[in-house]
Amino acid sequence: SQILGLYGIVIGTVCSGLISYVLSMVMLKKKFGFKNEIVQIIIELIKILISIGITAIVVQFTKYYFIIENRVLSIGGYGILTVVAYISMLYCFKSKALKMKL
Repeated sequence: SQILGLYGIVIGTVCSGLISYVLSMVMLKKKFGFKNEIVQIIIELIKILISIGITAIVVQFTKYYFIIENRVLSIGGYGILTVVAYISMLYCFKSKALKMKL
């Protein structure tokens, strides 16, 4: 859409991944008695989804009110803002995603 642009694609992808994951876990639990802490994992995924949504709103708000004409500066500036906003939201929600090691 015109409003969210690329962030709308990201949010849609995360939502569909979350739904797919939940359905897969339910099927595994029904068929094989797979025991996993589904509720805790879903809570973490919801925290991440909310963080993405808030990040998209913050960046869109900033892009609307603080326009950067130079394309290179805008990509760099908005990119840095996106990363900082997302990590800040994860930190505010005390997400376990920050503790993961690559």
